[in-house]
Amino acid sequence: MRRPNFTVLTDTEVLHVVKHDDGKTAKGVKFVTKDGVEGFQPADVVCITAYQMDNVRLMLLSKIGEPYDPRTGKGTVGRNYNYQTNANITGFFDNEFMNPFIGGGALAVQIDDFNGDNFDHSKPCRCGSDGGSR
Repeated sequence: MRRPNFTVLTDTEVLHVVKHDDGKTAKGVKFVTKDGVEGFQPADVVCITAYQMDNVRLMLLSKIGEPYDPRTGKGTVGRNYNYQTNANITGFFDNEFMNPFIGGGALAVQIDDFNGDNFDHSKPCRCGSDGGSR
């Protein structure tokens, strides 16, 4: 941020990546400010880092990659679109300290490794049910 060519644009949304005429490389992004003013930010490198929902939206709007077609199974952009959505619930317990140590900002406090079903199912659970691992 100390570099003279660095600027932070707050309250600004990227509309899409602008590509060179060859259609293979990016030359910047088109954006809109909170006041509705559109602009272009040139760049040698464009990183799409808006997490899964906006990454897919930006890639589709920018015509980057092949859109996923569920009928044919071809394409990758948009496949598993809802993979890491989550809902939150907050609980308060008297005299208990809850440490939400695991998970990044967009993951809230879920542990995504549980999606892989990499649990040892060889032993019965002690949860009072008829099986499974808890």
